[in-house]
Amino acid sequence: MNSGKSLQKAGNSVKIGPEHQADLDSFTPKATDEMEREELMWTPPTRDMDYQKLKHYYLDPVWRQFGGQVSMEVGLQNLMECGYDQAKALDTIDKKLRDLPQRFKPLARIQMQNFEKLITNEKTEVPLRTLQERAMRTYHIAEVQQFRCAMENHKMGIKNREHCLCPIVKTPEVSPRWCCSNCTEGFKDPSTFSLCLICQAYRNLTGKTRPAVTPLLHTEDIRRVVEWKNLEKEYRRKIMKEELEQILNARNLERLMRNELTDEERDIIETRFLPHRGKELTEIQMRENGQKMEEMLKPTPLPSSEYRIRCCKASQEVVKIRESKRENDDESKENKNTKRFKKIKILI
Repeated sequence: MNSGKSLQKAGNSVKIGPEHQADLDSFTPKATDEMEREELMWTPPTRDMDYQKLKHYYLDPVWRQFGGQVSMEVGLQNLMECGYDQAKALDTIDKKLRDLPQRFKPLARIQMQNFEKLITNEKTEVPLRTLQERAMRTYHIAEVQQFRCAMENHKMGIKNREHCLCPIVKTPEVSPRWCCSNCTEGFKDPSTFSLCLICQAYRNLTGKTRPAVTPLLHTEDIRRVVEWKNLEKEYRRKIMKEELEQILNARNLERLMRNELTDEERDIIETRFLPHRGKELTEIQMRENGQKMEEMLKPTPLPSSEYRIRCCKASQEVVKIRESKRENDDESKENKNTKRFKKIKILI
């Protein structure tokens, strides 16, 4: 026991003096071929620029067409890389999709209902993991955070929507790129003339048709174009967009009636809400189940995006709401601390 204590004391002593210093070789950092991590996003041009024109012909169409996936920072960077040529920037903006996160898929109706119940009924802030498990099982945790922020912005700015002049509120409907006769020209013959916002802005700006030599489309857009092309082969005639959607919706309902669900759909659908259960169902019961599942899976995007919060007069309303909310939170904390101090004082 005594020898152990003496060893412990000896080991804990600090050696001081030049004879106890370590010899280290001089350090010379080696030059590496590592790429520069910093990235320039925007530098204003040396010449004057009409920023209202830039917003109308470039920033607005890009934001609305891609649903906010291409941020204004990325759009401005693309414009800078194109030598501040707006027409060239419009023609090349879809190339930026290669380096961006995947497009956020709108919540299904049943997911949106569960999400709203959670954030409305709970008095305290619901943890992200709880929101993911109960409402957004098919989304990554980062997407849950992104959607919660978008929902908060939407709810705070919704009071000012009636008087908002932003184009995304005045004309919320955007023609998808899979039915743009210019973007899909290399995939199929156009059934009808229709242009996406990017091609429209290019034509309005230059008076010419956007080249769109090698347009970059989302996987969902390409799949829809292929389905369109195959249906026209099957029917041996041109099919308009409205008829295409009717045919695809009818076939999707038949698939749901047969209970042929994808893994993602099985994670979304809550069978407890189905009107009929059992192995042997009549055709009418199967159709009712299919219609209920179709209703649950219907996409429910937010009616406005955070573009309004950043660019229009609604931002002032949102700032006021946030400031008042912060002040109320501070007052409630002060009141709690005061009550706690009074209780302690009484106890003393």
